[in-house]
Amino acid sequence: MKDFSWNYFLKTGQIDAYLLYKECQMKQDLLQSEAEVQELLSYTKKSLPFNG
Repeated sequence: MKDFSWNYFLKTGQIDAYLLYKECQMKQDLLQSEAEVQELLSYTKKSLPFNG
């Protein structure tokens, strides 16, 4: 969807297509950030001794 909206924007100049592209990009970036946080948390839990 991201590639389609970008290509559509390039061909037509419609701002709605650009906004859809940006929304897809932001969601993709958010998912990537969440995955990185989960990876760091997983690593931290494995690395730290249990204090309980």
